[in-house]
Amino acid sequence: MLARVPAIDVPFLDLTDIATLAGETCRVAALGFTGKGAVHPAQVAAIHAASAPPAEEVARAERIVAAVRASQGSANVVDGRMVNAPC
Repeated sequence: MLARVPAIDVPFLDLTDIATLAGETCRVAALGFTGKGAVHPAQVAAIHAASAPPAEEVARAERIVAAVRASQGSANVVDGRMVNAPC
């Protein structure tokens, strides 16, 4: 999303194949898509679940936010890596 323009994937039209919908959503998320269209509310939960970040990634992000807030502008190291904002 370098240009800050979201890339939304087309809807999956088979309303009965939620497993394939979830797999397709994972694949397009890996390609950089930021969303996926749905044609029926029954698809929304599968799309959300398949495109959500892994729990480990969320936990790391929470550790980074906590470190930045606590540092008051000084250097930040989380999990052995620098996480400061670029200058």
